[in-house]
Amino acid sequence: GGGGGGGGGGVNTLVLRDLAFSTGTGSVWEALSAFGRAVREVRLPEGREPGARNRGFAFVEFSDAQAADHALRRCRAEGLLVDGRTVTVKFANHSRGGGGYVRLPNP
Repeated sequence: GGGGGGGGGGVNTLVLRDLAFSTGTGSVWEALSAFGRAVREVRLPEGREPGARNRGFAFVEFSDAQAADHALRRCRAEGLLVDGRTVTVKFANHSRGGGGYVRLPNP
């Protein structure tokens, strides 16, 4: 299959939610070590509270959309632990352009 064009980034970036506020980038890299060189970058927005190293989430950029999709499926199937906490993994982009992710109803 050929690909449609498309700019806008995000399709190769996942967001990890529910991180401990004490978690640093090293812990995120370690948790994702199974994906090897597919992981390009980990961005951890700084926490606003004193002593908080992050805001409870991180962005993880993969080499391409396929690698990100593979990681997402694997994390959903097996769970992903970062510093002993199970984190939620989703695509970072919330485009309305169909496909790619399943919307779960709110609890």
